[in-house]
Amino acid sequence: MRILLACLLAAPLAAQNQTPPPVSGNDNKLLMRKFYEEVWFGKNFSFANQVFAPTYKAHDPREKRGPVDEKPEAQSQIAAYWHEIADVGGRIEAQMAEGDRVMTQWIWRVRMKSAWRRMLTGVDTFEVPVIQVARFQNGKIVELWNLRDDLAIDEHLGAFRLYYLEGFLLGVVAFAIGSRIWRRRRPESLEQPS
Repeated sequence: MRILLACLLAAPLAAQNQTPPPVSGNDNKLLMRKFYEEVWFGKNFSFANQVFAPTYKAHDPREKRGPVDEKPEAQSQIAAYWHEIADVGGRIEAQMAEGDRVMTQWIWRVRMKSAWRRMLTGVDTFEVPVIQVARFQNGKIVELWNLRDDLAIDEHLGAFRLYYLEGFLLGVVAFAIGSRIWRRRRPESLEQPS
């Protein structure tokens, strides 16, 4: 009887000291897959708040300062921006989990909504390969590494053509201003008789 009473009294104390069971790599893979399907392939931007920790570290090749601390809203805002200017979709090619990390290889498909942008770039739809590695802690992403073909994105968006066009227009304007100044200041000996 004493043993039974001791067990009944000790059970609640033991339950309070238990840690939650660890989240498996498969659970993290499923959560990561759902993140892409909801936020990037769908338009459920608030789902990012369920996947990312309140602050996570982002490693991005375009970020010159190195890793930066971001909030989950950053993922929502980036996805919302792209969904605003383009029809965005994609597909997951492969996922691997090891320890607390999940690697996802996916294809990002973008179709520009603007007819002007499609005319300027000569591209209607393009695809970009992306690899992301997420580190999980307690079922949330606490660190994210991005690797994508940013040059292809710029090229498909017409960034290089815009730079060339801007450079050409600046050259024409500079030439026009320079020739006008030269005409006003040229010596009279160079003027042709009328």
